[in-house]
Amino acid sequence: MKPCGADADSISEHIINDVAHFIPNYNDKVLFSTHDGASAMIKVSTLLKVNNWNHCVAHALHLLVTTDAMKKVGNIMSLVQKCKTIVNTLHFKTEILEREVSITNDRNAATELLDKISHIKQLQDADAHIEVHDSGSESDNIDEPISADDGGMQSTGERDIEYVPQKKVHRLQNEVPMR
Repeated sequence: MKPCGADADSISEHIINDVAHFIPNYNDKVLFSTHDGASAMIKVSTLLKVNNWNHCVAHALHLLVTTDAMKKVGNIMSLVQKCKTIVNTLHFKTEILEREVSITNDRNAATELLDKISHIKQLQDADAHIEVHDSGSESDNIDEPISADDGGMQSTGERDIEYVPQKKVHRLQNEVPMR
């Protein structure tokens, strides 16, 4: 982007300098031009020796809607006004919408984090109810005899021995909650 004058001579000189910078023998080449059809731009195409220039389709549609159709078809004006209102509203409320999205994402992240913390707490509570024995101790037997308390059955006068299977648990070097 370089500034240049608004008249046809300044514009054509600007274009010639830039084209010559990239294409040294531009006079031997065929040039094509697309513009809005203003008289200054038509003169620029003539000075550049462009035989066939094309009217810009986007500019032609703009002229069709704003100049020809708006005044002749009543519903076009109301439709354009509604579109303008929507675009302006979204443009000026973009910051509000982005802030709401950010807050919602923060809430979702916090909820997920609280769910994970709750799950880990449940695992720790469950682990607290499991009896753990260190490996290598005498209590690693799968079936370890445990004496019944005095309220147990004593049919022969001797204390009955109750066998309660114990789970073998091996400890990791680092404590981690797991199931």
